Amino acid sequence: MRTAYSMLLCGVIIVTATAMPAMAVRYLTKEEALRVALPKAQAIRAEQVQLTPDQRQRVHNKVDHPIDDDTFIFHVGKRNNQIDGYAYITDKKGRHRPITFVVGLKPDCSVQDVAIMIYREPRGYEVKAKRFLRQYHNKTIDDPIEVNRDIKNISGATISAHSVSAGVREAVAICEEVFK
Repeated sequence: MRTAYSMLLCGVIIVTATAMPAMAVRYLTKEEALRVALPKAQAIRAEQVQLTPDQRQRVHNKVDHPIDDDTFIFHVGKRNNQIDGYAYITDKKGRHRPITFVVGLKPDCSVQDVAIMIYREPRGYEVKAKRFLRQYHNKTIDDPIEVNRDIKNISGATISAHSVSAGVREAVAICEEVFK
């Protein structure tokens, strides 16, 4: 009886340990992320963007998924008193937990760079690789920005790849709606 109880207890401990959520891994602080997204900016300021109902609907139509909010924070980079680009920090849900990343946008709202800031999932961390993130460079709202269309998937990171793509597309759509 005692052996059966011990085996059951060991089983519960093993199942619990393997089911525990992954620890968050921080790859970039906010300041580091903004420097990646806006590498040539001499000054960066945060700007709160409030979408009108019409703008929200147009963004929704462009991203093809519900927009959770109508207020967003964009960081505007300036160089020589000219707009050098925009940075948008977002969280998109992975399989279980959010992925925090920054999308750097050029003045024309095309993608400059994307970088993972915090990854919280036990699998799929390959989306932080430069070779994956480089696929987003120069994408515009005219591009699908969609896995298996113009973004190659990563085996074992499918949900994460879809999440990053959705966030990038959302950043481009909001930027186009507000800043162009």
